[in-house]
This record gives sequence, structure tokens and C-alpha cells, in this order.
Amino acid sequence: MGFLQPWNPGPNKDYSENQQYTIGSNIILSWSIDFEDPDLQLWQDNLPGDAQGGPWTYIKKSLNVSVYDWVVSYKGLNPSRNPVFYFQLQNGDSTAVSHYFNISDRVADDPDQLDRTSSSLVYSTTEPPFSSTQSRSVPEATDTQEIQTTASHLPGGSIAGIVLGALAVAVMLLGGLWWYWRQKSEVQSHATAVQTQDRFSSKSNGAGESGGEIRHEVSAMEEPLRIYEVDGTSIARK
Repeated sequence: MGFLQPWNPGPNKDYSENQQYTIGSNIILSWSIDFEDPDLQLWQDNLPGDAQGGPWTYIKKSLNVSVYDWVVSYKGLNPSRNPVFYFQLQNGDSTAVSHYFNISDRVADDPDQLDRTSSSLVYSTTEPPFSSTQSRSVPEATDTQEIQTTASHLPGGSIAGIVLGALAVAVMLLGGLWWYWRQKSEVQSHATAVQTQDRFSSKSNGAGESGGEIRHEVSAMEEPLRIYEVDGTSIARK
């Protein structure tokens, strides 16, 4: 009965088996006790020769569970006084005390302590916060992924419809250009024909007037030539 993680206490002031916990890490505490609703307390070990015991503070009151996820901190205790701590469960006169442990601002250099700390971190349920750079980069990656996912999930029928629609628009555009070119060609042909007809009519009218003058001159020439003799008698000769 008592603490399971960290384990029950060993010999008094024997720190050789101390675990080391790093500030900010998550430690799963567990215990098996025969009393209910205990208060979970963090105690700072008293210095040698101090029989009164070190200062302590509450972590959680009236727990009705046997497992607790603790974020490592000093809870206001002064680490320069003594870096050795332990847990205590208490409800009235009923108590249970854990083994000693150390709290540090850095990971222990001892490989064995590092392994034990790492094994405790496996049970962590709190994710570390992202830096500001990570926070900005994550949405961009998400947007790109959503675009790629949408494109990859586009059905084949939709792609075919898009292609056919583009072809139909191209055909309509070419048809409109062809109709416009044909109308323009017909207008130009009609204008050329009208100009040619006008020039032909002008030449015909000019030729008619010239012909009349010629006929008039011929008529004048055909008028009888009169020759007058000395005695005044005229003899007409054609």
C-alpha cells in the first residue's frame, strides 16, 4: 500500500535512488491506499539536523482518483533551500509518503535518471506549445494540402465536362469570327460592284452625247451645197 509512482520511501535521508524531474514535464503519479479523498501535497525535505520538517504546499485537495497527471513545478517553494522533495497523501491522520526526488531546470545527466524521466513522459497528455514560426507555417501547409486533396478527388466526369465546355466555347468563338469575316466580305463585294456600275454608266452617257454631236455634224455636212452662178441662178449639188 502506498505510492506506486514514484515508489514508496526508502531509508531516511538516502538520496541515492532519487528520480529527477524537469520543470514543465508531465509526471503520472499513482498510488494504492486504504483511505479516501486524500489531499496531494508537495513537501520539501528538511535539512539534516532539522527535526521539524521542511515547508510544503498543496498540489490538489480531496482527490477521488488513484492516478494524477502532474506538471512539474516548485509550487512556490524555494529550490535553493533544498532541491530534494517528496509527495504526501493525507486525510486526517491517514498518510502515505513517496520516495525522495529532485526537481531541476534541466534534464539529468545521469542516463538512468534520464530513462526514468523519459518513461514517465510517455503518459503525457499535454502537447508542447508551438512557436510563433510554427503557428504561421501550419495554416499554409494545411491550405496547400486541402487544395491538393480537392484536385485529387475531382471525379472523371467533372473533368470531361470541363474539357467539353472549353471546346464548345472555342467552337462558338471560331464560328462568330467566321460569320463576321463573311459579312465584311459581302459588304466589300457589294460596294465594289456599285462603284464599277457607276463608272460604266458615266462612260455610256459620255459616249451618247459625243455620238449626237457627230450625227449633228454629219447632218450639217449632208446639207445641199449651193453654187451661185454669175447671173444669180443657183445650182444645187449634193
